Amino acid sequence: MFATLTSAALLLCLTPGEKPDLWADTVVPFVEQHCLACHDAAEAAAEVVLEGDISVLDGAAEDGLRTWKQALLRIEDGSMPPRQRLRPTEEEVRGVAHALRALIAEREPTPARAPVLRRLTRREWRASVESLFGVEAPEAELFPEDDVAAGFDSNGAVLTTTDVHVEKQLLAAEAIAARVVQDLDAPVPPRRRVQGKEGPKAAAHAPRAETRVVFSNGAWGFEHVLPRAGEYLVRVRWRGDQAGPEVVRAELRVGGRSLSATSVDGEEWHEHEWQGALSAGRQRIAAAFLNDYFQKAEPASEARPAVPQADRNLVVAWLELEGPLDPQVLGAWQRRNVPGTGVPDLESVVRTLLREVWRRPPTTHEVERLCALADPQATRESNVRLVLVAALASPHFLYKVEQAAEPGASRELDAHERAVRLSYYLTGQPPDERLRAVADTGALLDTAEHMRQAQRLLDSSAALAALDDFAEQWLGLRSLRYHRPDPAKYPDYDEALASDLRAETLALVRQVYESGASARSLLEAPRTHLTARLAAHYGVAVPAGAEGAWLHEWSDSARYGLLGHAAVLTLTSRPGRTSPVLRGKWVLETLLGTPPPPPPPGVGALEESATANATTLRAQLEQHRADAACSACHEALDPLGFGLERYDAVGRMRATDEGFPVDDSGLLPDGRSFRGAAELRAVLLSDDRLERALFEKLFVYALGRLPESEDRSEMGAYLAALGPRPSLRALMLGITQLPGFTRRVERGAPPVPVK
Repeated sequence: MFATLTSAALLLCLTPGEKPDLWADTVVPFVEQHCLACHDAAEAAAEVVLEGDISVLDGAAEDGLRTWKQALLRIEDGSMPPRQRLRPTEEEVRGVAHALRALIAEREPTPARAPVLRRLTRREWRASVESLFGVEAPEAELFPEDDVAAGFDSNGAVLTTTDVHVEKQLLAAEAIAARVVQDLDAPVPPRRRVQGKEGPKAAAHAPRAETRVVFSNGAWGFEHVLPRAGEYLVRVRWRGDQAGPEVVRAELRVGGRSLSATSVDGEEWHEHEWQGALSAGRQRIAAAFLNDYFQKAEPASEARPAVPQADRNLVVAWLELEGPLDPQVLGAWQRRNVPGTGVPDLESVVRTLLREVWRRPPTTHEVERLCALADPQATRESNVRLVLVAALASPHFLYKVEQAAEPGASRELDAHERAVRLSYYLTGQPPDERLRAVADTGALLDTAEHMRQAQRLLDSSAALAALDDFAEQWLGLRSLRYHRPDPAKYPDYDEALASDLRAETLALVRQVYESGASARSLLEAPRTHLTARLAAHYGVAVPAGAEGAWLHEWSDSARYGLLGHAAVLTLTSRPGRTSPVLRGKWVLETLLGTPPPPPPPGVGALEESATANATTLRAQLEQHRADAACSACHEALDPLGFGLERYDAVGRMRATDEGFPVDDSGLLPDGRSFRGAAELRAVLLSDDRLERALFEKLFVYALGRLPESEDRSEMGAYLAALGPRPSLRALMLGITQLPGFTRRVERGAPPVPVK
């Protein structure tokens, strides 16, 4: 690996004078031989002219740059030159594609952008809390769902913070602090009673003298932060304003959950209580009225006597919470940092806390500022809990804070900033104690130590969870949660099966990673992990004595790797039928990193059923491609999807589609033909875009932004140094070795000096 990195470094250090003339030596000869017959100034097919000097690639020449980007896509997917023309060799295609990518990257303007302050994703927030304190943090599920850009929720461009985020993060911080730090010196058990007369009037309740009247099936109560999970007693004093045929019905609630419902007979005061286990954190304790009744008064008439007004209500004198009632058991973090005896002073506790939570040593001013929050009359644990709330609600925890460089300049990340990038990318968690210690000494800035720590993190169990997170987003598996195949056609498909499909694909990615196999094994793997439910779905016999998941060897190569996984085949289908277009798009976008442009406006969609027009889906698509506006993209998309037509919309093998024989042959734009998933796989394995596309996806996931021209140049050099068939692990590690990983670059013009 060190030899590989040395080779990559030599490639990255080539001076401009040592570079070959890619335009004159590679692009011009290719264009003259294969393109100008149709695309010179005299005869410009599709109004595209491919001639002129290298200035047409300058960033200022926007039209020229766009033209050559489209030319690159067409050359790589084989649609140009057309089949009836002289075809270039694979070596010629690879050479001109490499040259064009490099030339475009050098000239493509990098838009000015403000420094991106990356917020923790919901998953990262939860993993951070759980790894730091050893407690569960389900509050993360209450945060707004993270947006996605370029395929990943770690993209800094969409990691916004709204008012709802701020509110939920503060409430979550209070709940976590209550769970982590327990107050040994507090009164046991603490009790809080709220009188009915307290608080303002609301739509469903109002004060009446010394009580609270609850009407319209409403509820009244108060919020309280439960310091920890445990046994609690909820008690209420209430009576009923009786009316109508029923007696008043009411219940106690905590956090919106019903604890106990009962009848409130007569109009005398009753005390009612419930005791049981409650979870920690902010909860709403409430008394709820269940059976509202109101009858409007009506005067007497000749036909009937007067009807008096009748109004059934619940009247509450007070509501009380007592607890926790069970013995306290200190958590690991509190035992280590705030033990019952030999307790360090508050300043030392705060310094240790901030170093862990903020992922760097705090300044003296920061420690003093948080210590100033302490209440001299409160217990030691209460003050630590208060500081912990402030630390968890701080931007220093919620964001991966990095010091900005000067506009138009760059700077090397310091050791702690580098530790944060390494750890969240490779493990999805904050730096552990070993990584923090190495960062404290500054040794992490050494290239060899940086490599050692990256290798160590990749060997940790947390790296597998982070790999799952990457794979789930890269392959689109999160969409399975929302995908609902037509139950009339696929009655056996349910959430349990979808969960098994997702687990099968994630297990394949783990298997390739842990074995050190080539990243291409993701397409070639002959074995998969099955459960009894998956075996039934695939039509495979369950081995005798098999329990849980077992490793199954496919006898049919059509099932090898990702292309044969029902998860992929399901999420690239419509609810009622397969979709060669979606499947082809998934191959181009996910595996080859060349997404097709969006369809032009006004293009119609296909019917959901092949029988809608009494013809096959393939025939409908061929008719669709007859439209000139559609043909350019569909010539590249459809053949790839046709190769997977042997699988139905939930990934099972089939021979017919709604009565028509399945035709799974494909003809690529470059003239190559194939039949079925096995031959399609061979076509994809011959494409050198596979590793480049995966490497770019890892880059976006790790750094939260798209690669820019300089990044792509560095990535290309690293891949070239790795050689053919690099392992998935080598690609993951390679991201951490790129200069873009250890530097922060600020785009935009530098400030104008003042004279």
